[in-house]
Amino acid sequence: KNPNRIAELQDKLADAPSSDRAALEAQIEFLKKQLGSNRANVQTQNSSLCNKLYNNYPDRWLCIANGELNLGVAEIPGPGANQRILDYAEYTSLTELYTDDDIPWAGLFVAWVVGQSGAGQFTPPQPARNASWLKFGQSTKEPRPGDLVVFSAPPPRSGFVGFYMGDSGS
Repeated sequence: KNPNRIAELQDKLADAPSSDRAALEAQIEFLKKQLGSNRANVQTQNSSLCNKLYNNYPDRWLCIANGELNLGVAEIPGPGANQRILDYAEYTSLTELYTDDDIPWAGLFVAWVVGQSGAGQFTPPQPARNASWLKFGQSTKEPRPGDLVVFSAPPPRSGFVGFYMGDSGS
């Protein structure tokens, strides 16, 4: 029941020939079912490394988020969905709401990153609602890289939540 085994198999799956993919996917699904509600303990290799390298959460969050960006996580235009985004929905137990990557997923991503850092117990009860992150942490007028930022938007839009990367000057 080693949670890191899922991450290892997911890494293998990325480079596996098509003939091996079904078996790896079955192993991953089996392990996920065994872990059940312990999904918060499942960490990617990148997350584990970030947690070892950095002592504070904003630095961990930025490291983990950048690791995902380096994977090229993005929506797939048209039919189909990026499985990695759907994995964020699974992590937050919102798979019934998130069946496609066309649904705004910033809150899911932030919840996943925070969970990977070991601070998942602090995520808001409705992490997909970007505005729910306004109650997470403390407000500051001087954000540091890795801090969470929440942008509001008029209804029916829900705004945006993400990680502060720095000031672009504009």
